[in-house]
Amino acid sequence: QTAPVRVLSKCLLTCLDVSWQSGGDGHCESPFFRCDVHNLQEGRDGLCLCIRGYVHNIQVGRSRVCLCIRGDVHNIQVRRSRICLCLTGDVHNLQVGRCRVCLCFTGDVHNLQVGRSLICLCVSGDVLNLQVGRCWVCLCVSGDVLNLQVGRCRVCLCVRGDVLNLQVGICWVCLCVSGDVLNLQVGRCRVCLCLTGDVHNLQVGRCRVCLCFTGDVHNLQVGRSLICLCVSGDVLNLQVGRCWVCLCVSGDVLNLQVGRCRVCLCVRGDVLNLQVGICWVCLCVSGDVLNLQVGRCRVCLCLTGDVHNLQVERSLICLCVRGDVYNLEVGRSRVCVMGDNNNPDELYYYKEPRCHQNRHLSECSLSVLLTCLDVSW
Repeated sequence: QTAPVRVLSKCLLTCLDVSWQSGGDGHCESPFFRCDVHNLQEGRDGLCLCIRGYVHNIQVGRSRVCLCIRGDVHNIQVRRSRICLCLTGDVHNLQVGRCRVCLCFTGDVHNLQVGRSLICLCVSGDVLNLQVGRCWVCLCVSGDVLNLQVGRCRVCLCVRGDVLNLQVGICWVCLCVSGDVLNLQVGRCRVCLCLTGDVHNLQVGRCRVCLCFTGDVHNLQVGRSLICLCVSGDVLNLQVGRCWVCLCVSGDVLNLQVGRCRVCLCVRGDVLNLQVGICWVCLCVSGDVLNLQVGRCRVCLCLTGDVHNLQVERSLICLCVRGDVYNLEVGRSRVCVMGDNNNPDELYYYKEPRCHQNRHLSECSLSVLLTCLDVSW
C-alpha cells in the first residue's frame, strides 16, 4: 500500500512473506522487499529471485534462474541452463555453459568455471579454482577444496576435511570422509570412500573399491578386483584380486551405488541413497532405509526399522519387517512378507488363487495385497 508495483505476467516472484512482480527492466518495488536488483536482463524464460541481499549484473539467456541468497552475488552469466543458488556467502565470477548448477554455500566461491556439466555444491567452506569438463560434481564439504580438476567423470565429495590435488579420469569417485584426502588418483574405476581417518596415496586401476574404515589407509593398490573392507583399525598395503563384496559394518552407509554385482549389507546404522542396477541386494539392517531405488534386480529386506519410498520394477521382494512400510510400489513382481509383532515366524505368501482364513498361511492371487503387522498396503 506504500509503494507502487510494476506488473508483468511473465515474471512472478514470491519469497517467504515477500510477494512482488517486476517490470521488464528488472526493477521491483514492494513494501516487504528491501533488496535492490540492478541490471536484470531476462530472455524467454521466467526469473525467480528470492534474495535477502543484493544482486548485481545478472544476465540470463534462455534459462531459468532461482536465486535464494542471503549474501551478495556478482557477475553471474548463464547460457542455456538452469541455476539454483542458495548461498549465505559471496559468489564471484560464476560462468556456466550448458549445465545445471546448484550452489548451497555458507562460504565464498571464487573462479568457478564449468563446461557441459552438472555441478552440485553444498559446501560450508571455501572453494577455489574449481574447473570441471564434461562431468558431474557434487561437493558436500565442511572444509576447503583446492585445485579440483576432473575430466569425463562423476565425482561426489562428502568430506569434512580437506581435499587436495584430486585428479580423476573416466571414473566415478565418492568420498565420504571426516579426515583428509591427499593425492587421490584413479583411472577407469569406481571408488567409494566412507572413512573417518586419513587416506594417502590411493591409486586404483580398473577396479571397484569400497572403503568403510575408522582408521587410516596407506598405499592402497588394487587391480581388477572388488574389495570388502570391514575394519576398525589401520589397513596397510592392501592388495586384492577378483573377489566378492560383503559389507558388515556397525556404522552408517552413505551414497552406496552398485552396478552389475552382488552386495550384502548387514548394517546396524542407517542406509541412505541406495541405488542398484542389475544386481542382487540383501539388506539386514536395524535402522532406516530411505530412497531405495532398484531396477531389474532382486531385493531382500529384513529390517527392524522403517522403509520409506521403496520403488521396484520387475523384481522379487522379500520383506521381513517389524516396523512400518510406506509407499511400496511394485510392478510385475513377486512379494513375500514374513513376520509381525505377535508371531515373527508367520509366513504370508501370496501366490495361489485360494485364500485361507487362518493367519498361519495365506495365499492369494491379488497383484498387490500385503497385510503385515497392523499396516494394510
